[in-house]
Amino acid sequence: MRIVNFIAPFPREECLRRLRATVQKDSGPVVSGFGIGGSTWIARKSGVVVKIGDTKICLRKSLSGQTNNSVQINNSFQTYLFGQLKDDGGQTRLKCRLGMHPLVIAFLVFWFGISMFLIHFSRSSSLLNVFGERHVVAFLLLGSLGSALLIFGRYRARGEEKFLIDFLRRTIDVREAE
Repeated sequence: MRIVNFIAPFPREECLRRLRATVQKDSGPVVSGFGIGGSTWIARKSGVVVKIGDTKICLRKSLSGQTNNSVQINNSFQTYLFGQLKDDGGQTRLKCRLGMHPLVIAFLVFWFGISMFLIHFSRSSSLLNVFGERHVVAFLLLGSLGSALLIFGRYRARGEEKFLIDFLRRTIDVREAE
């Protein structure tokens, strides 16, 4: 997770107007940015899925254009940009958090916690008779599978952070705050 602060040279309402002008209303269900309120929009030309509220935004790269046929591609480990917009005179300050979706992070903590718990207690002498040696291997594979999926998903998400920041630079002319 990375926190970045930006300044846009426009008032908050103008920033929201510019974001809405670059996207169109999504016709299907898109789940991103819980708790933001507002509608989900997709920038078809730029490939960004945007959820816009009055003071909050959520961006992620659209993966639907990355297929040759009608197969839907998903990546639970993709990079999200959650931003809070605040008026600052004639400008807008954006405090942005870049990283995986919070629900994915919570699930990973649960997954690896359960894996470590089962590995630890299956290796204790009193429980070894209950689980057996093959279960220890299965629990190790459970943790390894989670690690492999995380590494592969984050590898597929490489470059998305820069992509999302560049979208904000093109759309609302943001620059990093001092």
